[in-house]
Amino acid sequence: MVIAVFLAVYAFFSATFDIFKTVGDWIITIRPDDAAACVIMVAFNGLSIYFLTEYCTSYAYKHVCELADSFKTGAATNMIYRIALCYKSVITPLLVLARIIYGSSAICDMYGFSLTEIGFLYNLATGLTIDVYGPVCDNDGGIAERVELCNYVCKNIDALDTAGSTTTTIGKGYAIGSVALVSLAHFSASVKRILTLLGG
Repeated sequence: MVIAVFLAVYAFFSATFDIFKTVGDWIITIRPDDAAACVIMVAFNGLSIYFLTEYCTSYAYKHVCELADSFKTGAATNMIYRIALCYKSVITPLLVLARIIYGSSAICDMYGFSLTEIGFLYNLATGLTIDVYGPVCDNDGGIAERVELCNYVCKNIDALDTAGSTTTTIGKGYAIGSVALVSLAHFSASVKRILTLLGG
């Protein structure tokens, strides 16, 4: 994808072009390398959101195992631990999104938000595929239970269902990050339009 981005920006972008900042009268000169940097930056940071979401939701890591163990001491401790885990799990993705927003705005101002959204859309097919895996596995588990298949089959389907829940959560985390950048792009377009109408 990195190679495709560089080929695309050098094929479709001019050597340099100027844009006005969203707020103020300053002009920014953008090169193809700047546009490629915004797209590639969000591609790798979006990948880190995948891994961070998996780390907080997969049974292969300690957080989910500790959450399961908290059931042994009652519902109250489980709810407290679950809320604490939720608060903890959003810190790092928020820092990743903040880094994307700051980096893209520093390079290309608000135009960078549109470019970062392209970086998210590059991984859209993978994200949707991962997202749909969970419901498919869940439906398989329900079918296996209703037709009363043997324990061996149900045990394997339960393992797939657990993995499916994790992949569904990963897809949701990726979608939320993408929507956050889309909202910023719409916000910047609205600010620019209002300033234009006001003559600013």
